[in-house]
Formats: sequence, C-alpha cells, structure tokens
Amino acid sequence: MTDTAYSIISAEERARKIREESKQREAEQAEQERRQRDRQIAHGREGVRIEEENIARMTALIDDKETRETIYARIMKLREEAKPKPEPVPVPMYTARQRKELELEMEAGRRALERHAENTRIAQEARARIGAEEKAHEDEVARKREGHTTPVYVDKNYVPGFKV
Repeated sequence: MTDTAYSIISAEERARKIREESKQREAEQAEQERRQRDRQIAHGREGVRIEEENIARMTALIDDKETRETIYARIMKLREEAKPKPEPVPVPMYTARQRKELELEMEAGRRALERHAENTRIAQEARARIGAEEKAHEDEVARKREGHTTPVYVDKNYVPGFKV
C-alpha cells in the first residue's frame, strides 16, 4: 500500500496542467498587450511624422523664416477654428407675466441668500463665543488638575526677619 492512489496522481497532474496553461495564457496575453502598445506608439509617431511632412510641404516654398513661422501659425489657427464649436444657447423670449414671475423668483432667491448669510454670521459669532467660553473652562480645569498657584510678587529689598 505504499503506492499513492491513481486519483491523487491524476488530480496532481490536472493541477499541474492547469497551472502551466494559466502561465501560458498570461504570457500570451502580456505579449499581445505589449504588441498592441507598441503598435499604438508606432501609429502615434507615424501620425506626427505625416503631420510634420504636410506642414513642411505647405511651407517648403517659403525662404523667409519669419514668413514661414507666420504661415505655420496661421495653419495651426485654421485647424483650431475647423474644430466644431458648441451651439450658442438660444435667448428665451419671455412674456410680461413670465418676466414678472422670473423677477419675483430672483428676488426670493436674493432674500434667501441674505437670510443664509445672516444665519451664517450669527452661527460664526456663537461658535466664537462658545469657543472662548470653552477655552476659559478648559484653562480652569487644567489649573485645578495641575495644581496651579497664583504667583506672589514681593519687594526685592524686603528681607524676612529684618526691620528697616
């Protein structure tokens, strides 16, 4: 009975095969990701190269350096302008009643903001006052805990036991 059972050997072999396949899949996936990353980098470089060639071709006949830079800047500006712009938001047309309601609503909003600012100011003052009271209370508790004594000031010329 020293031989291990066939099912144990078979299970160990299956586990070993699964580990090998897993490692192989991970290696293949890593290789595929590396190739894709390299391809993307190459495409990016090719795009930049083509862009530079196009600009060089457009400005090749110009000898003056300042004129070349001016045209290059103009080309870049035209490319920026060619990008789609968002449509402007249409200005709404209000009737007299709608305008009145809008003004009332805006006035209510301003009043709410003023109320909120006043409440905030009051709360800040209360916090500052409470903070000072708590600080004084904490100092008193600390003095009691640490055994604080009031300092005594004496005349430096006074010597105990001597009468002048």
